[in-house]
Amino acid sequence: MESKDRVSWNSILTGFSQSGLSEDALKFFKHMMRERKVKLDHISFVAVLTACSHIGLVDQGRHFLKTMASDYGIPLRMEHYACAIDLLGRAGHLNEAKLLIESMPHKPDAMVWKTLLAACRACGDLDLATQVASHLLELEPGEHCSYVILSNMYARLGKWDKKASLTRLMKERKVKKVPGWSWIEVNNEVHSFIADDRSSTHCQEIYRKLNELMEEMKWLESVVGTTFDWSPDALMEIYNE
Repeated sequence: MESKDRVSWNSILTGFSQSGLSEDALKFFKHMMRERKVKLDHISFVAVLTACSHIGLVDQGRHFLKTMASDYGIPLRMEHYACAIDLLGRAGHLNEAKLLIESMPHKPDAMVWKTLLAACRACGDLDLATQVASHLLELEPGEHCSYVILSNMYARLGKWDKKASLTRLMKERKVKKVPGWSWIEVNNEVHSFIADDRSSTHCQEIYRKLNELMEEMKWLESVVGTTFDWSPDALMEIYNE
């Protein structure tokens, strides 16, 4: 490139960070600091904090967060706090994440609280999740995600009375869960579907195959001698690991 400006440097850094190449992102960030040809900005730090979060570099992420303003003159924005909350939450430091939110100089927005709520779900901290959800339900009373996450946590822990209360609150506020759609491409044709969808012309064939897979999983349990949890929540936990 004839001209390497801040946009091009940040684009490469963000590309590494968002593509799962966190170590490359950190190397590139350090290269940017050494070169000093381009001044780092708030976007640079969003990318490097995201990279730290994805590979669990908590101490390094803390360092970047603390030195942004003091060493580089870049004030922390809401997105930097969200990245830091994600970093701490992924590492299981929920109390530290909560204290960081409480220390923010401005009122945290829904993005920050949602990040902490997701961490609470991953760590199974129902008490903190309830506190976080209360903030979200106040900020976004019509947004279904917070209700659903908290409701699923209640169900997982057998808190059926609290789950029922939350369901009633959703009905009172006329909040409806937006179904999540999935897409699959078969023979250059894209098919979309939702859970328990029976609108496809291949519905019977699809569910027949699903039943076959379930039978195979049951057979696997009998061979191994262990009962597995095949629920969607359990499968998502395995996937996230």
